[in-house]
Amino acid sequence: MNILILAKDYPPKVGGVENYSQNLAEGLRKYQNCQVLSFAIKDSPISKVDRLPVKRIQPIIESEFVKSIQFSLMVLWILSTTKVDVIYATTWKVAAPVFLLKRIFNFKLFITVHGAEITRHKNNRLTMAIMRTVLKSARQIISVSDFTKTKVLEYCKDLKPNSVKVVPNGIHFEDLKPKDKINSRKRLGLSQDSLVLLTISRIDQRKGQGIVIEAIPKLISTYPQLRYIIVGDGPYRQQLEKRVKQLKIEAHVFFTGFVDFKELDYYYSACDMFVLLNTMESDQDFEGFGLVFAEAAYYKKISIAGNNGGPMEVINNKVTGYLIEPNTTNLLKLFKEVDLSPEHLTKMGEAAYRRTAKKYDIQKMIHQTNSIITENR
Repeated sequence: MNILILAKDYPPKVGGVENYSQNLAEGLRKYQNCQVLSFAIKDSPISKVDRLPVKRIQPIIESEFVKSIQFSLMVLWILSTTKVDVIYATTWKVAAPVFLLKRIFNFKLFITVHGAEITRHKNNRLTMAIMRTVLKSARQIISVSDFTKTKVLEYCKDLKPNSVKVVPNGIHFEDLKPKDKINSRKRLGLSQDSLVLLTISRIDQRKGQGIVIEAIPKLISTYPQLRYIIVGDGPYRQQLEKRVKQLKIEAHVFFTGFVDFKELDYYYSACDMFVLLNTMESDQDFEGFGLVFAEAAYYKKISIAGNNGGPMEVINNKVTGYLIEPNTTNLLKLFKEVDLSPEHLTKMGEAAYRRTAKKYDIQKMIHQTNSIITENR
């Protein structure tokens, strides 16, 4: 079977959907003949590790309308010169410019839905109408979580429940290499008696780094050796760094900026708990899945997360981590009430690892996705 995978962005660009697109493409190529169509990244070298054909379009100008035309013309050219049985769009938006071509070329269309792209434009009637039409034209929709599926069915009432299949995101476990905790702390300059909290994420308001920072002054009265490490970058970083100085907690909060993938092993291994208090002020922006919580669990670390969106499915509350309403008061209350002894954290971390190893293997994700494609061809 010949599959054309459409991805607006693709590695070397960094991001959750970008990684998903690469994992999907490289996984499916073991079963099918796959090629990828995406856009090139301005001022960025092309990755030299592509394991299948990847065509990257150079945008004429940074206009979504013009890029859509370019994308459509390139798909038309591929369909005219190559037999394509399936087009797999990694978001509904990349399917929008080409779904009408189904009537001419008779391919089957599959679309992945991740989360907020379903609800982000809910106040724009035209965009929502286009989205509903595109999704309805799909042979099968694949959702990364049950929560995202509920949003798809809520906003696309013409869809039948069985038209959306849930296939959770997966992890390349062989790429994650847990390290010794003592040596990891030495490498990162952390004392062995510190209580280390870790967040790895884009720094923006919805990710909740600010909620944790506001709790630090009171937490250090009980845990004077507490250290909060924030890995990543984003538009909210400067504001948070300023707030840390105002609270005079520079000795307890550290911003690392971007960290190479291989170095993340040491950060995960050095921490005691992973904390990402994802908020959901409206359903226009939310955590559709939360793969980072599953990654932390692979290192046998518990997570503290916001009680909303996809993380509710990744974390088994009070067994593999804690789900709370994301605010500083609830975080402080949690630290007062739960057992943070090394023995208890180890026990929960082991449970988190077992859950992740069972549910979120990338090979399981690929096998389920390929089965859905094959059954609905």
